[in-house]
Amino acid sequence: MDPTAQPHAVLDPGRRLRGRHAAAILEMMEVRETTARTVDEYISIAGLLGRDATKRAEVPVRIANEKHRVYRDDHCLLALGRFWTEQFEKI
Repeated sequence: MDPTAQPHAVLDPGRRLRGRHAAAILEMMEVRETTARTVDEYISIAGLLGRDATKRAEVPVRIANEKHRVYRDDHCLLALGRFWTEQFEKI
């Protein structure tokens, strides 16, 4: 699931890796308003987005404005580089 794709859905990070991964990406973008932690919260968010076209339209705009936080983040690459450097130094 690509959380930057359209249309945007309410996420349940729950037990499935796909939901947790998408929620983590949205968290990096500081887009938290569509990630539900409980069933009641999921229903509430889905209802709000279903009723309020303005709120529904705001989410993809926020994602578009914040996706640079994910796609330009080099922390994981630097950490992977440090890991492999440490492993090769042990040889």
